Amino acid sequence: MFPDAGRPAVAEGPQLGCQDGEVALGLERLVVGAARVAHAGIVAATGTLPGLLAPFLTGRLLDSAADASAGYRTAFLVAALVMAAAGALALIAIRPERDARRLGLDAPGRP
Repeated sequence: MFPDAGRPAVAEGPQLGCQDGEVALGLERLVVGAARVAHAGIVAATGTLPGLLAPFLTGRLLDSAADASAGYRTAFLVAALVMAAAGALALIAIRPERDARRLGLDAPGRP
């Protein structure tokens, strides 16, 4: 199905606007051998867990607030803080050039 699925690869160019399946497929190409199944499970778990936790936590914040307005304000502030922390972590951790060097490939986006 994927002729180059056995060799690691780094996606070239910006990957903005990709659907989740496309991003996961791109990441799957980086993982070879037996680790691929574990990696797919981790991606699936971390991708669906927020969809299960967010409504529960938002409901708890709304129920514990003095009024609905305060509850929604708190819920949106918590969501903003989580997104800011995840963005900061991504800025620190994601280094395509380093990964390309580690895999012995040319850096993405470079001539």
